[in-house]
Amino acid sequence: MWHKQEMDEEQIIAGLRSGDAAALEALLVHYGDRLVRSAFVLCGNAAEAQDLTQETLLQARQAAQRFRG
Repeated sequence: MWHKQEMDEEQIIAGLRSGDAAALEALLVHYGDRLVRSAFVLCGNAAEAQDLTQETLLQARQAAQRFRG
C-alpha cells in the first residue's frame, strides 16, 4: 500500500521528536497496514479504519516527545 522508507525505530522516534515529516511517513510505512487492519477488525468499516489509523499516527507523533524508550 505505501512505499518503503529505510528508517529504523530509533530514527523514527528521533525524527518524530524533531518534527521530521519523513519520520511520520516512515512510521506509516512500518505500521500503517497493520494499524488499518486492526482498526478494520474493531470497527468493520474501511473508511473509518483509515481515519482511525490517521488519528493514531498523529497521536503517536505528538506523544513522541514524552516517549522514554
